[in-house]
Amino acid sequence: MSIYEKLKEDLKESIKSPEKRNLLKYIVGELQRLPDKEIDDIKTIKLLKKLIKDSEEVIKLGNGSMEEFNLISLIKEYLPIEASQDEIRKWISDNIDFSQYKNKMQAMSTIVEHFGVKSNGNVIRGVLLTLDV
Repeated sequence: MSIYEKLKEDLKESIKSPEKRNLLKYIVGELQRLPDKEIDDIKTIKLLKKLIKDSEEVIKLGNGSMEEFNLISLIKEYLPIEASQDEIRKWISDNIDFSQYKNKMQAMSTIVEHFGVKSNGNVIRGVLLTLDV
């Protein structure tokens, strides 16, 4: 079951919790507004991360309500667990030959491609910057 399908299923089951239902309606509505009607996990995760980022920005500006916090918490339930720095570091040491690159940062696209939605570009960048090659 895709993340989008899971969100829609949970929306149907959220009748007893109006607040959760409203948050799920908002998320599903945002997904349905995407121009591409084929909503896969990659597109879903990108949108969910964007919604978190937007909510965090509202909170940082001091305009956030409890609903913003609840939205972030709910969205995090649907996101896959991101790769840890140790996992990324191990994969890099097992799979990346830095002699093929002019500098280690050029390997970033290969690493991001491998980890896909299970990675955060800033975490990968941080790991690369700490490596001695």
